[in-house]
Amino acid sequence: MILEDDLKACQAILKALEELEFEAIKKGVELSALVLQECVFVEEFVNQRDWTGEEIVFLDREADKGQAGSFHDLDFEKFDKDRIISISSVPDFNEDARKQGIHRVVQKDFTKMDEFEEKIEEELRGILNIT
Repeated sequence: MILEDDLKACQAILKALEELEFEAIKKGVELSALVLQECVFVEEFVNQRDWTGEEIVFLDREADKGQAGSFHDLDFEKFDKDRIISISSVPDFNEDARKQGIHRVVQKDFTKMDEFEEKIEEELRGILNIT
C-alpha cells in the first residue's frame, strides 16, 4: 500500500517493486500495489478495513493538496510495524513515525530519486527476506 501524493515518489516505489517481482514470485510472494494519493482515504478506507498483516505500507506524512488530515492518521495497530516504511522528505515527519514505533525510514530526496529507489528496494528485500 502506497500512501503518497507525489507521482515521482510513487514511480520510484513501483520501480523497486518491479525489480523484486520475479524474485518474490520464486519465493511464493505475489506483489501488488494499492496507491492512495489523498489523506482522506486513510480514514474513509484504510482504517475501516481489516488487513491480513502481510501488507507493506509506504507512509508519507501528508498529501500536499490543501487537504486537512495526514497519512499519519493511519491506524498503526492494524499493521505490522516492521512492514511500514516511513518515506517523508521532512526529517521531523519521519521522526513522528518513529514515535509511533516505525523503525524503517527512507528519507525522500527529490534530487536523488535513484538513491531513494535503491533504499526502498533494500528495505523491501529485508521485509520479504530476499537476498
